[in-house]
Amino acid sequence: MNKYLVFLLWMSALGNILAQQAQDSIESGSVALTSGLSTGSFQRAMEPSRSYSIGFDTNGKTTIAQWKLEGRFAYQRQFKEDILFAGVLDPYDGNPFIWGDTLSGNWQHDGFDTRVDLALPRYKNNVFGITVDYTNATGARKNGPKPFYRYRDITIAPRVKTFIAGREDHYLSLKLSYASAFEENEMGYYSTNDTYLIRGRGYGSALKGPINSLDRRRKSNRYGIHLQWIYTDSWDIKVGSQYRKDNIQDGLSNPREDGNYMEFQGHGEINHAISNARYGLLLNYRAGSTDDAVFGFENSEAKEMSAVLSIDLDRKNNHQFLPEFLLGLFYHQQDDYIVYADYESQNLLMQLSRTHKINNIQFYWDIGYQYNINRQSSVLDPDVLSNLIYYPDFEYRTSDHLIVDMNPIIQWGANKNGKTNFFIKLKNRILARSTSSIRYIGEVTLGINL
Repeated sequence: MNKYLVFLLWMSALGNILAQQAQDSIESGSVALTSGLSTGSFQRAMEPSRSYSIGFDTNGKTTIAQWKLEGRFAYQRQFKEDILFAGVLDPYDGNPFIWGDTLSGNWQHDGFDTRVDLALPRYKNNVFGITVDYTNATGARKNGPKPFYRYRDITIAPRVKTFIAGREDHYLSLKLSYASAFEENEMGYYSTNDTYLIRGRGYGSALKGPINSLDRRRKSNRYGIHLQWIYTDSWDIKVGSQYRKDNIQDGLSNPREDGNYMEFQGHGEINHAISNARYGLLLNYRAGSTDDAVFGFENSEAKEMSAVLSIDLDRKNNHQFLPEFLLGLFYHQQDDYIVYADYESQNLLMQLSRTHKINNIQFYWDIGYQYNINRQSSVLDPDVLSNLIYYPDFEYRTSDHLIVDMNPIIQWGANKNGKTNFFIKLKNRILARSTSSIRYIGEVTLGINL
């Protein structure tokens, strides 16, 4: 971890030195305060019934002698109410080796994100660059047995952009990425509540036992490759893949192997523009499996596939009321071989969207509907997590529901660089299964352009 921090601090120091040497080269930057709210009964099983957040975000970029440097720093504090079971940072990141107890409670989270991007001067027909992202977070539940987590994630992504025939509107871009994540969990050090620990093994299987000062560690490595081809304003083609492996251990002084989670992701995207029309196709594939050290075999598998078609007949916004159309087909499957569980579903998503701009107000909206076209589930030997977590989550994923987004941006004032001084961003999302099952997710950002 120390070598990552040293490298990140070196990159930040380099940016500060360059900026001090050429103060007038700053092209853009902003400082903003953010606040968020999520509430409503239409939620996944391990999501909070209500959450609040407050934080700030600052970013900027500068160009000095053809060296381009961008940076971002953000901090957020979150308060989450009534989280069921989950004692880890993100129970829905794909890895089923999660743990928790039979109690629910309120959590407090603190986290910051730092990003540094450096692009070197152009060398012949090539531009080399590198991006470093660093995330650090901690969180704890307020009631006993007071599960606690510490988390850090660092991603390093070098890239090269090659201009074809010397044209800047025709190029090939290759990016490699490596990410290392570490999560450490503690539970039960000062508990007086009558509860027990549940260690998830797959999509329903679990081990249960009394809580007695337990520790857990998760180490994750992700390797990715991404390729993009741009040809003028007509073609934009992207392909990429990522391999991930998580290793989970119980105990710190005498660690015991708990299991491994392996995952492969692949995606492809094609966008083609003709005059004022744009057509797009997005394909995604994701497959994960677990290797359980306790049971000694591969005990669960998951698979996701999706295809999304988009058609925009007014990409230049010449017609105010002609929206973009999106049609998506989504397939999802989870298998657990210990409790003999099988969850399988196919959903259809239809969506209309458009961005309007009137004077200093930009307004984006979309309205969509998810419709389940097939679902089937079977659990022959259900365990505690089958009814507590995975079947309710299957019900959520396969429910027919409405999706509405309304995101206005308001800018006003003019600074010496000819840019607006202030801005307000509002994000509003409503998910509605029925009039009595609704989820609202909102965010307010107040910022100053530098």
